[in-house]
Amino acid sequence: MTARAYRKLRELVRVHGGRMDYLKKGYQWGAWRIELGGRVGIFPSVGARTFKFDPCYKLMKGRSGKTWNDFHNELEPEALERLRRFIASAEVRKRPR
Repeated sequence: MTARAYRKLRELVRVHGGRMDYLKKGYQWGAWRIELGGRVGIFPSVGARTFKFDPCYKLMKGRSGKTWNDFHNELEPEALERLRRFIASAEVRKRPR
């Protein structure tokens, strides 16, 4: 993928009333925090050039999908539904106010 990291996914999240922020502090290689539909998912990097939500992007022909370099900078038609499932599986509870 090119340009700003996960730009199209960030825009999809924003359009649906959410936020997608990259966290540096507290994670060796950083993490993405995605808030969407009242849910929050944290996706830490493990230093392997991949994030759990990469399959929201179209896989390049003949590629394995092991790193973010295996994906086109184009979202899959079901990207929003996939992202919601990924967030549910990585959900963290918000602190009570």
